[in-house]
Amino acid sequence: MLKSNTPPYILTFLVCLLLWLLLTASFDKDGLIAGLVLSFFVSILSAKYLLILNGLIISPSSIIPFLSYLFCFIKALIRANFDLAGRIVAKKIPIDPGFIEVKTSMQSDLGKLLLANSITLTPGL
Repeated sequence: MLKSNTPPYILTFLVCLLLWLLLTASFDKDGLIAGLVLSFFVSILSAKYLLILNGLIISPSSIIPFLSYLFCFIKALIRANFDLAGRIVAKKIPIDPGFIEVKTSMQSDLGKLLLANSITLTPGL
């Protein structure tokens, strides 16, 4: 279990390294060294400002719910993008803009952030 009560240097380092590996798609020695060095410096410089990650607990039992959320989100994201593309190419754009208030029982700022981003990234659904 990885719990981050202090500034999350390790978690920030791991996230930066994962993003580096995903974006470069290169596992050669020079690319890995560059990713490690840059991830280290980014985590040292920015982790103390990422207070939203404080209190985050990562455990083996949280992997299945996270993967489930990720699967549902990606499915909704793809569907929303096709829906939006259809609305853009249509001669008459069927939109009805407005505000919707969403009540949630989420307590953590990170949970609220993920919910807000999930709603914002899937327009029209």
